[in-house]
Formats: sequence, C-alpha cells, structure tokens
Amino acid sequence: MTDHQLLLLLVQVSILVATARFGGEIAVRLRIPPVVGELVAGLCLGPSVLGVLWADGFQSLFPADPEQRALLDVFAWIGVIFLVLVAGLDTRLGILRRAGKAVLLGWLGGFLLPFVCGLLLGF
Repeated sequence: MTDHQLLLLLVQVSILVATARFGGEIAVRLRIPPVVGELVAGLCLGPSVLGVLWADGFQSLFPADPEQRALLDVFAWIGVIFLVLVAGLDTRLGILRRAGKAVLLGWLGGFLLPFVCGLLLGF
C-alpha cells in the first residue's frame, strides 16, 4: 500500500463517517431513527447521487483502482457488521414475544421465502 492510497483511504473513511453522522443528526431532528439518516447519507455519497451530480468529484474521491476499492470494502464490511450488531442490540425482545406470530410470518416472508427461492433458482 502506498502513502497516497493510505491518505485516500483515511479521507474516504473520514468523509463517510462525517456524512453518516450528519445524516443521523438530521434524522433525529425529523424524529426518525438515526440509522435511516445514516443510510440515506451513504446513498447520497454513492454513484447514484454524487456520481451523477458531480462525476469528477466522485471519481477522485472513490477511484476505480481495485486495490483502493478492496481497502474501502474492508471498512464497508466492518460497518455492515456493526450496523447489524447495533440494530440487533436495539431490538426489544418483549415486543417480539408479544407479536410472535407477526414476527414469524415476517421472517418467513422476508427472509426464508426469498432465500429458498434464490437457492432453487441457483440450482
């Protein structure tokens, strides 16, 4: 890894964290969960918004270099793991127990059914 790649990675992570924090704060003020604002802020930094509105800026911040993408992917996966962990820790088990049938049907329809269909389609 070169010094430039390390600097670019630090800049990328700093901008991503600052933007997520800003989006979370806006979400709290709108009285919605902060994770929603953080996710929307992340989408705004992606190729679908920033890449369309300011393609040169997006390309210089997130270059197509495979090594640089791999470095950022490591941080992205760590972020996904922490997101799932925090969401799981925020879950209130008492509510899940009271709404057991709805939770079970939601899990069947939202996870198990698509998983089985994708598995069967793959074969």
